Amino acid sequence: VTAKFLAAYTLVAVMMVASGYYVLVMLRFGTPEMPVVWVAYAGVLIASLAYIAIGLFASSLTENQIVAAIVSFVLLFGLYLLGDLTTPASGGVNRLLEVMSMRYHADYFSKGLLRLEDVAYFVMLTAIFLFLTCRNLEVRRWRL
Repeated sequence: VTAKFLAAYTLVAVMMVASGYYVLVMLRFGTPEMPVVWVAYAGVLIASLAYIAIGLFASSLTENQIVAAIVSFVLLFGLYLLGDLTTPASGGVNRLLEVMSMRYHADYFSKGLLRLEDVAYFVMLTAIFLFLTCRNLEVRRWRL
C-alpha cells in the first residue's frame, strides 16, 4: 500500500513540477503574487495526498478498475460537495458538514492562506483512508 501510494504521489509531484513552466511564463509577462502561487502549489500537493489515498481505498474494494474509478469519483465528489448540503450561517450538524467538505479547506489554499487546520484535514483524511485500505486488504487476505 505504501509503495503504491508513494508511486502515485511521485507522479503527481512530477506533474506539478512540470507545470512550473507556466509560473515562469507568468513571471515573464506579468507580476503574479508569488506567495499565493507557492501556497496554491503546496495546497495541491497536500490535497493530492488525500485524493490518492481515497483512490487507493476504492481500488482495494474491488478487482475491477472501472468500478474503482467510479467509486473513487463518487467518494471524492461527495466529500467535495458535502458543504453544499448546508444553509449559510447555520450551526450544529450543518457546520460540521461544511467543515468536513474538501472544498472548504481547498478554497483557503487558492486564496494563498496556508492554515494548519487545512493541512491537518488533508493529512488526517490521508491517514484514515490509508488505514482503511490496509484493513480492507488484510480482511481479504484472511478470507482467502
